[in-house]
Amino acid sequence: MTAPGAGRRFTRLVRPWTPSLSSGELATVLNRLRSWNPFDGGALLGDVAVVQDDVPPAEEATEEIAERLRGHLIRLSNIAIAAEAERDPAAARLIEQARTLRCEDLPGDHWTAIGAPAPAGLDRQRTPRAARRRPLSEGSRMTHTASPRTSDSMRTEPLLVPFVIQREGEDAAPDNLLLTPIGGPGRHRLRYADEDPRDRDLRGVLWARCSFGAVDDFGKPTGKPQWRMMHPLRQRGTMQAMRCQVCAERARTPLGFIFLAGPNTVDSDDPDILTNQPPVCARHARTAADLCPHLTRDPMVLLAQSAPLYGVNGVGYGYGSQGLQVVERPTGPIPYGHPLLPTVMASQMVRRLSSFRPLGLDELLWELERAA
Repeated sequence: MTAPGAGRRFTRLVRPWTPSLSSGELATVLNRLRSWNPFDGGALLGDVAVVQDDVPPAEEATEEIAERLRGHLIRLSNIAIAAEAERDPAAARLIEQARTLRCEDLPGDHWTAIGAPAPAGLDRQRTPRAARRRPLSEGSRMTHTASPRTSDSMRTEPLLVPFVIQREGEDAAPDNLLLTPIGGPGRHRLRYADEDPRDRDLRGVLWARCSFGAVDDFGKPTGKPQWRMMHPLRQRGTMQAMRCQVCAERARTPLGFIFLAGPNTVDSDDPDILTNQPPVCARHARTAADLCPHLTRDPMVLLAQSAPLYGVNGVGYGYGSQGLQVVERPTGPIPYGHPLLPTVMASQMVRRLSSFRPLGLDELLWELERAA
């Protein structure tokens, strides 16, 4: 007999197995799987049934229902995009319509919002939701708007115009500038002859004056948008208070602050990035990408946990052959504390992103949905 284990053994060399993902990537996948909730089609049908019922929903419930429907629409759009449904022209049109629809605000009038006639004897009264929101400290009002444009080739004026965009008729005010000695030879301070405390930011830098145009019943600036120009004071107000550049509401999200960058404008490997673009809220991240001429439909997203004030963009004034005139044109932002600042007129506020994570827009929307 042959003793157990005494038989001849054969061995074959096998290539060592290596995982396709790193440990960090595997942890990310695991965390996403743990936080994933399957799409609830029953909840969608239930909400649709509520709005189509013969008995209209109560006014106090309208906004909540609208937000739930918007969430269903976002999830359906993301599922379709993940399944590459955009290859089908009909599906691509529906996805584009969904992107537009989910950016729309409810009408101010309750009966218009639910698509029902007002009861007999009851006048329709607009109750602008924007009027219930907290205004910016700059003294300017917020925008309350609807749908964006879809491409540069379709530049019919959209109903939605970002709050920071300058409008036709909002022009630079007369400067009436003066240079005042502030002690020490050659040291001066730029000021207006009729200066107001609002002419300076929190760090004491003088700002360019620009008129404010008329606003509509919802507090929205009116006039033809000047798409490549930001109103200096609306830019300053949103940047200073960290408000959304589109709607002027608070921009903080559960994941941090969202900043968008155009192609080849920043290097995401840099430890610090300077930006003059105010943040956007979660609701208007896609809208900002659609509207801003400096961005693409899939811009670089910088998700920041920290964005301290850095300085300003502006020009330096001094005496020259034409009297008081611009004598310095810095090629980049001027940091707060720079010796040139006393004679600078600022036009944009700049923040420094020092703790941020780069990602794509679709990835951002996916993570926001998970965090909601």
